[in-house]
Order: sequence, then C-alpha cells, then structure tokens
Amino acid sequence: MAVTRKKNEVIRERAKRTMSLSVGKMTGALLGSLNMVDAADELDMDHIYVPFTDFLWGFTFIGPFSYFLWRYRTIILRIRQFLWKHGLIKPMDCDYEAMCATLCLEQTQAVHYYARTPEGSSLGNIAGFFFANFAYVDNDCNYQVADLFAVDIDLDTKRFVKAKLDDINVNAKETLILLWFITSL
Repeated sequence: MAVTRKKNEVIRERAKRTMSLSVGKMTGALLGSLNMVDAADELDMDHIYVPFTDFLWGFTFIGPFSYFLWRYRTIILRIRQFLWKHGLIKPMDCDYEAMCATLCLEQTQAVHYYARTPEGSSLGNIAGFFFANFAYVDNDCNYQVADLFAVDIDLDTKRFVKAKLDDINVNAKETLILLWFITSL
C-alpha cells in the first residue's frame, strides 16, 4: 500500500502545472503566462496575434454562417415546441435498456469493463461493468460512496440486463441516471 501511495504522489507531482520556459534576460528567472510566483493584476487575453486577413476571413465566412446555422436550428426547435404544445407531435419514448448499454459499451464507461460470461453459459453473452467506490448523490442531496456499482449488459442484444448498487437492485432508468452522473464527473 505504501508503494502505491508513493507512486500516486509521484503522478500527482508530475501532473502539477509547470512554469513557462521563457527566461528573463537579466535575472534568469522564469517569466511568462505560467509564472507561479507573480500574480497577474488582470486577465491578459490581448497577446494572441491574428493577422488581418485571417480576421477578415473569419468575420466574413465563419461568423455569418455560424449565426445562420444557430438561427435555423432555433427556428426548427420553436416549430417543434409549437407542434408538441398543440398535440400534433409527441416525443419518442426513451429505451432505457438500450441507452444504458450504449453508455457502457460505446462511451467512456467502457473502461470499467470487468468480465464476460464464459462461452455457452446459461445466462447468455453477458458483460459486467464494475464501478468500485462509486460516488453518487442520494435523495436527500447528500454525497454517498457505494462500495460497488455493477451493471450487466447483454452483448448479443446490446441491452441492459441488471444492475446493483451495493446490495440494492437498480432498474434501467435509475442505472441510466447513475451512469450519466458518473460521466459528468
């Protein structure tokens, strides 16, 4: 355990912000935007030089088309809201089982893959995703840490099978909320 802590400290030390490589001419001190000794009085964002031709190209072609794209999608959204409000369209139903499988198999949660059932198992082709020391917020808005959050996904149908948060069975909708929560951290 002591070796692991020592390695973690080394990794944390390496991950810290480093100083700028610009050296002062007279003193030899490190200067620049990443100087960790001197604090800036205000934010300085005017040091990025953009040639006039690049500015003109962006102002002429990128700006207006970005605005038109934003305006077009906003109008489409308003039309959909109007149609939904008057009952002419309805939103698609969410398939929670498929969404859980997508998050586990195709998104960042894939790093939590642990095991798969053996070939020819009576359970089917199931993959297990285990989240150790799973942090979550309970119904009283208190921070909690579960020892294990286990999610089982059927690899043939690409659908949610079951999930457990410690010893509590969790349905697909609750699992989806927990997976999205851990994705946002």
